[in-house]
Amino acid sequence: MILHAPHLILSLRCLVPSVFLMGSSTSYWVAATLLKLISLPFGGQRGRSLYHRMDQRLYSSMMAMFGYFFEHWSGVQYCFYGDPLPQTPESVIYISNHQSTVDWLIPEILCLKQGGFGGRVHYFLKKAVLYIPLYGSYLGTRHNIFLKKNQSKNHDWLKRKLLELGNTGIPVWLVIFPEGTRFNLSKPDKLRKSHSYAESLGQPKLEQVLTPHTTGFELTLETLKERFQAVYDITIIYEGKEGHSVRSPPPDMFGFYSGVCQKVHIHIKRTEVSDIPNTVEEQRQWLFDSFKDKDKLITDFISSGIVRGQTRSLPLPLSYTLPPVMAYGSVLLLMATTKHGRFFWLGALIFYSLCGYIAIQQKLID
Repeated sequence: MILHAPHLILSLRCLVPSVFLMGSSTSYWVAATLLKLISLPFGGQRGRSLYHRMDQRLYSSMMAMFGYFFEHWSGVQYCFYGDPLPQTPESVIYISNHQSTVDWLIPEILCLKQGGFGGRVHYFLKKAVLYIPLYGSYLGTRHNIFLKKNQSKNHDWLKRKLLELGNTGIPVWLVIFPEGTRFNLSKPDKLRKSHSYAESLGQPKLEQVLTPHTTGFELTLETLKERFQAVYDITIIYEGKEGHSVRSPPPDMFGFYSGVCQKVHIHIKRTEVSDIPNTVEEQRQWLFDSFKDKDKLITDFISSGIVRGQTRSLPLPLSYTLPPVMAYGSVLLLMATTKHGRFFWLGALIFYSLCGYIAIQQKLID
């Protein structure tokens, strides 16, 4: 039994967050429905604005719970470099390299560390994300932009979705992963396609990131440039047990909980939106140059173990992340330990899953 203890502990490290995050999703949907009902009597734009503000706080509580598991529970060390985050929350375009499902949580955690609500973070996402049970359909209600293959070529549709986001009147972080897919050394075809794409554009071939696609960035600036104060140019490096000299396979969420990843290095470059070029050609080159710099940052880290700039920590206070865990955990425990609670949880799971699927099929969520 003693020999199996480490395996049991490892299993629990993965199981507990998974149970919390999936089990709490029904409670979250019920709470979101109640907020919608509360806002209905106000009607029109006033009702929508009230709902968005309440929903921001609800979503922020969920992200604070994610923050607890991804920072305090996992034991992963976060190291920050480059420009400091302003103490005052601001609306930003967030661009980053993309390697792992964990990448989606980094902007949420950064936004919380800045003192903003996690609920202000919105994404360009693949359409397939909509089909994740409960979470996918909920994300579809939050002004995220879901792209099918080749849909990025539909500029009118993209501009409409961006304007819908801009018209909420709420400060936002709009997250764009310009590579369009995850960088993965075990899939050399992706790198070969990236090299061919770079060659067709007359850009250098990159080895540690993929050549960025620029449409989302360009249209965001064209449609909503005055809506944002800055661009946050983020480079993420995951360091595993092997150390810096080997580029470790990026962890998935379960690997992150289990200690596969030892450190996350995050380099931040903040640029005022007013300093971003105005012409499309210059904006494209700005983004290409950004990814050339990311490629160099990662290459230098692999060879030296050093990320440019002074290391600093931005701890997420336990006093902020633990209360949502206790609140959601208490509701989950109540539902799990009573017959009526289990019946309600299962009924809510089926009901909201079906509603989400029907809404997607009827294109009520797109």
